[in-house]
Amino acid sequence: MVFGMTDENKNKNHDDDEEDIIDKAIGKFGKWQFQLSFILALVNIPCTWHIFVPTFHGREMEVWCARPPKFYNVSTEIWIDKTQPNDFCTTNDTSNASLDPLNNLVNVSRNMVDCKQWEFAHDGSTLISEFDLLCDRKSLLNMAEMFFLAGVAVGGLICGIISDKCGRKRTLLSCCAIAFVPYFELYCALRLMLGFISVSVVFSGFVLSIELVGGHWRTVTGICYLFPVSIGYCIISAMAWFLRDWRHLQLAISAPGLLFLTSYFFLPESPRWLWQQEKLINVYLVYYGLVLNLENIGGDIYINSVLTGLVEVPALAVSIPILIKKGRRWPLALSMIISGIACAFIVPFKMFSSTHQWVITTFSMISKMCISSSNAIMPVFTAELYPTTLRNIGVGASNVAAGIALMLVPYLFELKTIEKTLPVGVLAFCGIIGGLSVLFLPETGGKPLQETLNEKVAESRRASRASQAVFS
Repeated sequence: MVFGMTDENKNKNHDDDEEDIIDKAIGKFGKWQFQLSFILALVNIPCTWHIFVPTFHGREMEVWCARPPKFYNVSTEIWIDKTQPNDFCTTNDTSNASLDPLNNLVNVSRNMVDCKQWEFAHDGSTLISEFDLLCDRKSLLNMAEMFFLAGVAVGGLICGIISDKCGRKRTLLSCCAIAFVPYFELYCALRLMLGFISVSVVFSGFVLSIELVGGHWRTVTGICYLFPVSIGYCIISAMAWFLRDWRHLQLAISAPGLLFLTSYFFLPESPRWLWQQEKLINVYLVYYGLVLNLENIGGDIYINSVLTGLVEVPALAVSIPILIKKGRRWPLALSMIISGIACAFIVPFKMFSSTHQWVITTFSMISKMCISSSNAIMPVFTAELYPTTLRNIGVGASNVAAGIALMLVPYLFELKTIEKTLPVGVLAFCGIIGGLSVLFLPETGGKPLQETLNEKVAESRRASRASQAVFS
């Protein structure tokens, strides 16, 4: 009796054949992949700086309503004490005030007027001090960050479309070329551009890094790709400590990006993308060519920034063996839920105690560590859910919802004016609900990357039939 192959077996064999061809052409992991993955990961560092720099661009400084020229000789302590009993947004009317022989301020009216100009402590320059983003203009600082996050939301989707049409490398390097142009005169507009560029660089680099390797090395390189993010947090904290002028800091974080432009000449195109473009010959040319030519918890802002970066290191390191052994879905769900629970524990301490800052910081770091693990798992999981022909579009589209949520982040912390525990309470709720929702997604761990939409559909049908068989 002769048995013919079923469509299911044909599809499975076709998947395995394509996977074997690509793996034989480039190898699953070697010196070549290590070097390129390392370079791609380093590109994350300047992107991280641009994402995180608003923390220092808009840092709070000691401020008071400016003294009129005739009162420059009055000390700041006396000026604040005599004219600003409430805050620096309003001041006592000093139009009829004068100085006595001892330079004391007298005849200060009790009528309050709005402050129009401010003086700042000599601690560098920020967006707040340069553009007077105080009082009724305070919301403009949030608006500038919203522009950046809007660029993140749009960039993830559009970059995916461009990258799937033109290849990962060209998109990645063109984004790097634009990311470091001067943008001080049009801060908000160019923050929008930087948001678009930063997420495009990160996504294109991530997809390229996992498509350069095979097998379980996709998990390893996907997680390791994010290690420079934590390093970037620590570095920019140190840079911001020494460079207190926001313009100098911006120049410092932009300049290193120019070095990565040279990588255009030795970064390969994604071999899986080339396969889909019927350019398998380029796989061998790329391989041999490169082998032969061989990135508001309280306390001190700078210390917290360093801690934020440091806790990501163990989170990322632990994620690698967990993802290899336990898959994607449950580790992602649990890390998000634990992060939410840690945020929930912060609420009573912020509500009933003002002397346990160390407890709040500890739970904040636990939450940050868990969400960092989630952040490492999420792109690997998301990328594996889509076939190669749609992977960048899929990852980008998935980022749109996240981008919209990010646009609301600057305003989330304004909820503290209603109730100081409300922002962290919202984060706790989102973490727990988000973790539970992950359980409804399919597991992708240990399965080969699908190359075409037809293969993905066939796989989904096989999974559906398997599920029906289990419950029938």
